[in-house]
Amino acid sequence: MHIKEYTNTEQEKKEVLNFLEAVLPESGRNLDSGAIQQYVKSLEQFEKVWCLYDKEKLIGTVGIRRLEETNCELKALYIYSKYHGQGLGYRLLSVALEAAKKAGYEAMLLDTISTSERAIRLYKAVGFEEIEQYKETIRSDVFMRKQL
Repeated sequence: MHIKEYTNTEQEKKEVLNFLEAVLPESGRNLDSGAIQQYVKSLEQFEKVWCLYDKEKLIGTVGIRRLEETNCELKALYIYSKYHGQGLGYRLLSVALEAAKKAGYEAMLLDTISTSERAIRLYKAVGFEEIEQYKETIRSDVFMRKQL
């Protein structure tokens, strides 16, 4: 398994699009193809995105997006369910947290859905705490923050 930074090439866009079309329904997020394509396009606006590979197969992603000068947001932490329980989510999350610290952010926020129980346990294990809703969204019902 190896992690590499996403560089927004056409090949990577295609890989991420195919990955998200498969992994989002696994995680209880049912977006239509147009919404997923928009999401892949939005990766360009993230500060950093990383991809996790099993040999040459993309199996996970994570990103960070600037919210304001002192806060960033965890984005796109997804891993195929067959790879759950192997510490890979922790590895991806650790890369994002370390990059956020190096960039000088004071806190990382995230939003997710309450049915993502494994992810929420992971977030709490590394120090995220539940907070009030910090942004308008119809897709999330859990909001968390970690001091960096």
